[in-house]
Amino acid sequence: MSLESTVPRPPEVPEKAGGTLASTISRLVHLCQKGLPTGEIAELRRLRPDNPWVPAFWRIAAQVLEPAGHLAGPSLAREDAERRWGMILAIVAELAAFHSPDCPLGRALAHCGFSDLRFMRLVRASSDSLLVDARQAARFLASRGEAARLTDFAHLLLSDGTPRGEDVRRRLARDFYSGV
Repeated sequence: MSLESTVPRPPEVPEKAGGTLASTISRLVHLCQKGLPTGEIAELRRLRPDNPWVPAFWRIAAQVLEPAGHLAGPSLAREDAERRWGMILAIVAELAAFHSPDCPLGRALAHCGFSDLRFMRLVRASSDSLLVDARQAARFLASRGEAARLTDFAHLLLSDGTPRGEDVRRRLARDFYSGV
């Protein structure tokens, strides 16, 4: 047996359709549905923001996120981006089968009975509590089998603490309350 046959081969990923967030999420959904072994998907589902130490995360970071420019920046900014992308990967691994680019996250949450209280906690959360609340919302959607646009989770997590963050939260609220 050669060394080459014992080294895991990287999963197949569709060609990069640009560096947009939507195209990156689509690539990650594709990986979770067709490219990764079930054990690695399970590892991604269990990711915690403070502990991204699973090989699947680092492979995806090197092969998908880095080339798309999602992990650029100085050391502290990169570490923060890795934490956020770890949670995005956990959410995508949880909800890949339910990804629907045409179904806004706010509307999906309203449609499946996510409470006003939990929704307001989600859109008001920041930093580590946002990561936890977003994961809980994803698990709620998964438990209901509800389709949603996973890119909205990424926008929410990546815009936290930025000037764009308020716009993302307002859009989620408009979608949630128009879907009630």
